[in-house]
Amino acid sequence: MDKETLLGYKFTTDLLEKALADRSFRTLGDSVLSTVIIEHLINEGLSDPGDITNKKKIMESRQVLDIISKKCHIDSGEKLEGVIGAIYLEEGFETVKNIIEKEIIPIYGSIALEDYEDYVTKVKEIFDKLKINRPKYITVEEKLGNRPTFYSTLKINGEEITSAPCNSKDDAENNVARKALPILEKMYESKLSNKSRIS
Repeated sequence: MDKETLLGYKFTTDLLEKALADRSFRTLGDSVLSTVIIEHLINEGLSDPGDITNKKKIMESRQVLDIISKKCHIDSGEKLEGVIGAIYLEEGFETVKNIIEKEIIPIYGSIALEDYEDYVTKVKEIFDKLKINRPKYITVEEKLGNRPTFYSTLKINGEEITSAPCNSKDDAENNVARKALPILEKMYESKLSNKSRIS
């Protein structure tokens, strides 16, 4: 692939090189991508602002964007946002919107987005409801070849729950929180049931 051609777009200026190094391009690209994602979700039938916000948050998460970027032959989610920002500056919103809809939005269909919901926050909320100390994640990094792999452990009632191997610390903590959530939900349901019997 031509180094000046990304997302099916051929750059005609030196903006691409700047975009890959300048964080301001990433901020711009993030805003453009966010706008297109919101429009896509509305067109898909979502109407509740909370649902749109939550789904957009997952679609824009670093873990998901890193997956998207690799499929687009770009090193990282941040650089993907930089490329989007550069295309916006070179050709304007309609062009970059069409590119996002053609090259990026379809990739989301191949990703199990439910795996990237914010389970860490959900776990915190249940710990608060149970009125016990918030969870402490023990996350370790291991080197497997040239790639770091992260594992996170969460202890609940003396039981250790361990994440699957993940590519980032945040991903590992979210993974173990996802595993812990059903256990905590049962604990909370039991607490409510006990309260009901006492009253």
